[in-house]
Formats: sequence, C-alpha cells, structure tokens
Amino acid sequence: WLARHALAPVASLSAKARSIGARNLSARLDERACPVELRDLARSFNGTLERLEVAFARQARFTADASHELRTPVAIVRAQADQALLGSGSPEEYRAALGACSRAAQRMGDLLARLLRLARADADEEPVRRESVDLGTVVRESAELLRPSAEAARVELRCEAAPVRVGGDARLLADVVSNLVENGVRYNRPGGRVDASLVREDGEAVLRVSDTGIGIPPEAQPHVFERFYRVDPARSREHGGSGLGLSIVRWIVEAHGGSIGLESRQNVGSTFTVRLPLDAGGEATLRPVPRDSRADRPTRVTGASRRAAGSPPP
Repeated sequence: WLARHALAPVASLSAKARSIGARNLSARLDERACPVELRDLARSFNGTLERLEVAFARQARFTADASHELRTPVAIVRAQADQALLGSGSPEEYRAALGACSRAAQRMGDLLARLLRLARADADEEPVRRESVDLGTVVRESAELLRPSAEAARVELRCEAAPVRVGGDARLLADVVSNLVENGVRYNRPGGRVDASLVREDGEAVLRVSDTGIGIPPEAQPHVFERFYRVDPARSREHGGSGLGLSIVRWIVEAHGGSIGLESRQNVGSTFTVRLPLDAGGEATLRPVPRDSRADRPTRVTGASRRAAGSPPP
C-alpha cells in the first residue's frame, strides 16, 4: 500500500505521457500539478515533446514543399506528352515537346538529388572526408567553371583567392563556392559583377562572395538558408532554382565547423561570408589555375559589400 501510494503520482504522470501521440504533440504535462520531486522529470519530458513537435512540423512542411516542387515538372511532362500523342503536330513541334519534357525531367532529377543529399545529411549518412585542402585552389577552379555562365549572362566574374589550407572535403567545399557564385550570377543584372575572395583573417579562412544584383529584403534575410525558401518564388522558378542550394551550403559549412553570414541591400547587392577553421599548417602552395586577365585583378567591394567585408557575419 505504501509503495502504491508513493508511486501514484508517477503512475498518473505515465498515464498522461502515454496519452500523448503524434496527433497531439502540442499537449504538455502539467508541471504544477506534479509533486516537487517529479517536476524536473515533467519539465524534461515537455522539452522532449517540444523538440519532437518542431521536428514533425518541419518534416511535414518539407514533404509538402517537395511535393509542390515536383508537381510542376510532372505537369509539364504530362501536358507535353498528351499533346504529342494527339499526332497532329509537325516534327518541329514534336521536337519542342521532347525538349520541354527533357528540361522538366532534368529539373526533377536535380531536385531529387538535392533532396536525397539533405535526407542523408539529416541521417548523418552523407560522408564528409577529412583531409588537408587548399581552399584557394578550390575557389579558383570553381569560379573558372562558372565563368562561361557569367559571360553568357553578361556578368563580370572576379576571383582573388589566397593559398589557405582548411581541413575537410574538397568536393563539398567546391559545392559551397559553386552555389554562392552561381546565385550571384543568377540573380544579378546585365553588366553586373560577382567578386569571390578568400583570405586568412583572425585565424580563419574567410570566403566572401559579393554581387551587384537585386539584393534580399531585410525581412527575408533570416530565412534564406531554410529549405525551399525563396525570396521571389516566380523569379526563382524562372531561373531554375529549387530553394535548396543555400540549405545545402549551410549544412556543408557547419559540417566543417564553420559559419555563414549574409549582408544584403535591395538593388545594391549581397555578400555571403563563410568562415572556416584553418588546417594545422594554415597555408598552402599555390597550384596555378588557368584564368583570364579579368580574374587576375583584385576584388573590389563597394556599398553594402564593403561593410560586410569589414565586419563579421551577423
């Protein structure tokens, strides 16, 4: 009787905990109704429920966003296939329909590849190699690969990267540079400029990618690293963006023990600042990379970008 009487509050707490499931994760245990000895236990359980509720909500939103993103290219493929099956078009029309289907399939493939990557990262299954990497070489090579795209968009691309060594995965770090530079080109204006620079600063490797593009509104800046978030959904889809690139960038940077910040002004431009810990050596032997004369000029940062270059990320 004494044991049952003493453990009655525990039994009541257990019964309330069992009544909480996936459909009512917003429910909480009443900490005030618990004996003093059990309040810490109830508080810990409520904290666990709160974290689960946030995770469930994020997962539901992620699933809904992914379904929405896939719905558009699927609809394009279906519409083009149905039109072609009518059999009344010319060879040119059939060719145009197949081209639209191919572009939609490519968009779906890119989206699925990014979704898989993020899912593996969430499950700690995305491999991250740890080796000494010359980040300067990675930055210059990544910028050179995107130079034809920049020239096609009539955007000047400048790159000035010091030989700096960090510990990490060169393949993933190249994705960081490529995503940031590609965004700078994609959301720029004809005659604009993208500057990529890498320096050693305060015992860290600091990568800055600045552009003279359309900028990001202040209210949108805290959300740009969220999955599927777009400042302008119509403009992003027009340029083929999936809203996952910056989420992947943040994951890679944080997986390398670094941080990423943003400073932006509308119609002036944006500056992304990535800070990574140095490798034990801290320096690297520069490996030459083919560059044209424009890439040999030092990076110049103006306006909002100059303030970002002189201050740590928010």
